[in-house]
Amino acid sequence: MAPKSKRGSKRASNEEFEEEWIDEEEEDWEEEWDPEDAEEEDWDPAPKSIPKRRKKKKASDAPALDPRVPAIAALALVPLFAAYEWGLFESGGAPRNYTERLLSAILRPAGEYEAPLRCALLAALACGAWIWARRGGGRPAPALLRTLFEGLAAAMLLGPLMLWTLALFSSHVGVLDLPDGPPDRLPGLVGTALLFGSAAWEELLFRVCVYSLLYLWAGRVLAFLGLGEVACTWCAEAVGLFGSAFFFAVFHLNMSGAGWEMQGEAFAMDRFLWRFLAGAMLGALYRWRGVGVSAWAHGAFNVAMTLGAGPGVFGLACLWPASVVLHG
Repeated sequence: MAPKSKRGSKRASNEEFEEEWIDEEEEDWEEEWDPEDAEEEDWDPAPKSIPKRRKKKKASDAPALDPRVPAIAALALVPLFAAYEWGLFESGGAPRNYTERLLSAILRPAGEYEAPLRCALLAALACGAWIWARRGGGRPAPALLRTLFEGLAAAMLLGPLMLWTLALFSSHVGVLDLPDGPPDRLPGLVGTALLFGSAAWEELLFRVCVYSLLYLWAGRVLAFLGLGEVACTWCAEAVGLFGSAFFFAVFHLNMSGAGWEMQGEAFAMDRFLWRFLAGAMLGALYRWRGVGVSAWAHGAFNVAMTLGAGPGVFGLACLWPASVVLHG
C-alpha cells in the first residue's frame, strides 16, 4: 500500500477535528437549552429581521383635545359668530355690537360686500380650525362638548359670585337693583341671537387682545425695571386681568357725547362695578380654561340676564346679600 501524502493526512485530521468540535457544541447546546426556561424568559423563536404586524389604531383611541387648545377655542366660537350673523341678517339693520364694528373696521372698504366677506372669513376660520385640530390625530368633538358644558356651568356660577363679591362693597357703592323675574317684553329669538353671539366678539377684543397686550406691555416694563421673573409674571397677570376688566366696564357706558356712536348705559358706581367684576371673572376664566369657555359663559349669562334670570326667578332671594334689591 502506498503511503498517504502529508497533504492528505493533514486534510483528514482537520475533518476529524471539525466533526468532533461540532458534536461537542451540539451536546453543550442541548444541555444548556431547556424549553421550560425559554418559556419563563419569554424566548421568541421568530427571527428579529421579520417585522411584527402593528395593530391599526381606531379613531376612538386618539386622545381628546383640551378646550385651551387654540384650534378647539376657535371652533367653539363659530356657533356664537354664526348666531350673531344670523341675527344681523334676520333683523334687517339692527344696531351692531361695538366690538364687532371695531374689529371689522378693516373690512369696511368692501362696502356692501362687508357682511358676505365676514361670513366667508368665519367659514374659513371654522374649516381651518377643524383641519388643525384633526391634524395631530386628536378628537375635536369631545373637546367641543366639554367646552360647552364648562361654559354653561361657569355661567351658572358667575351671577352668585358677582353678587356676593359686590356685597363686600355695598357700603361704598350703594344698592344694586336687579329685576325680579322676566321682563315685560322679551327680546325675541333674533335679539337673543344677537346678544348671545356678541359675547364672542367682546371676548375676542377684551380678553384675547386687550388682556394679552396689557400682559405683554406690563411684563416688558417690569422686566426693564429689574423686577424678578416670578414677580414680573404675577404683576403682569394682574395688570392684564384688571386692566381688561376696566376697559370692559368703560365700553359699556354711554359714550355718544364723546364722539363715539355707542349707546350704552349711564354711569352708576354699582353698575360700573358689576361690569368690572364680570370682566375680571371672565378674564380669569379665559386665562384658566381658554377663550372658548369664557365666550360660552359670557353668552349664556347675557341671555339669562336678558330673560330675567335672577335670585327671584329661582326662589332663592333670601340667600342673596342685603345689598341686592329686587323689583318686579
